[in-house]
Amino acid sequence: TSRKSDGLYRNIKVVSERAGLELAYRRGYFATDDPAPSGDEAAKLLVAALQPGMPPATSILMRVRVQPPDATHKTTRVDYVVEPSEVQFVDTPDHMKHFTLDFRAVAWDSEGRVAGSASDTLSPALKPEFNMASLTTGIPASQELTLKPGKYVLSLGLMDRNTRKVGTVWASLTVPETASK
Repeated sequence: TSRKSDGLYRNIKVVSERAGLELAYRRGYFATDDPAPSGDEAAKLLVAALQPGMPPATSILMRVRVQPPDATHKTTRVDYVVEPSEVQFVDTPDHMKHFTLDFRAVAWDSEGRVAGSASDTLSPALKPEFNMASLTTGIPASQELTLKPGKYVLSLGLMDRNTRKVGTVWASLTVPETASK
């Protein structure tokens, strides 16, 4: 319940009304402020979350649309929408609002090898007069992957560098033969 980052140890206790359960959980933590990760550190954390076999990360929610190549687009398009309430905006002395989101898309082939990837960072500086209400539909971002015809599993994720929150989702994708012509 305490939000102070004073370096003290905080105990955690989880209880269940259901009898006979043995709960497994972390018993406590040290309340310290971790500095926001640098670009390289953030990339490593996000890459680790997108490895095959990792469970979905749900600390930050997003909507994702994957569009395979077609007659007008030769690439696989990934469109993200992030809820603004999931993102930490930081006010700076110049009265700007900043946030930094790292996005990564990885296509895994049927052999478990990386067939393609994209990595992007969204880090705008929003002026004081920026209308935050205009973000009601979410914060948009997009990526493109060039993939040969075949079947893939996509691991898609994002990280808010200010909070280290990560969100990931997995999707199946078939790139048709006609897309490469």
